[in-house]
Amino acid sequence: MKHQHGFSTVGIITLLLVVVAAVTVTGVAVFHKPSVHKDATSGTQTQPAANSSSSAPSSASTVSTQNQVVIPELGITLTVPNAIKDLQYTAVAKVSAQNVSSVDLTTKSLVTAEPACDTTGASPSAFGRLSKTNGQYPSDPSLASGRLVKQFSSFYISYVAPQASCAVSNANAETLLESQRADLQAALSSVQAG
Repeated sequence: MKHQHGFSTVGIITLLLVVVAAVTVTGVAVFHKPSVHKDATSGTQTQPAANSSSSAPSSASTVSTQNQVVIPELGITLTVPNAIKDLQYTAVAKVSAQNVSSVDLTTKSLVTAEPACDTTGASPSAFGRLSKTNGQYPSDPSLASGRLVKQFSSFYISYVAPQASCAVSNANAETLLESQRADLQAALSSVQAG
């Protein structure tokens, strides 16, 4: 009688199916995890769609015509002009890499002018995406790396502009979007850790 050791073909196929099922279930759970939508100036936090909302203590302060916006998910603070003091962001639930945290940006006034510019929807982010990535900004960055905003000792902040406008069919909202996006671009130079 011959003694054989190891897995049979059926055993290997069964093992592969179990691994694929586990990865699929985990991926679906992460993909459907609700993102958090925050008003950057008041610290208010609401869950999108039918989920309940909750409040957090205010973490922003106003300084004359400039406003401090704290984004704890990225560990940063930026100073914005009054024109975009109603800046809002949504933490991105599905990010392409483990060492990256991202937020999509818009303003309350823009969402009021054009609801499609809300960052919780399927439309492109109104102002683009800020990301925090551990490590050093690559010397030969790809498009996915975004434009370097600021390098810190252990991480960098990058910006990726939206690929399309969320206000294409609304001329007034498009004008507001362009103006506020320019204000955000100028404000990105003020990014500080904290």
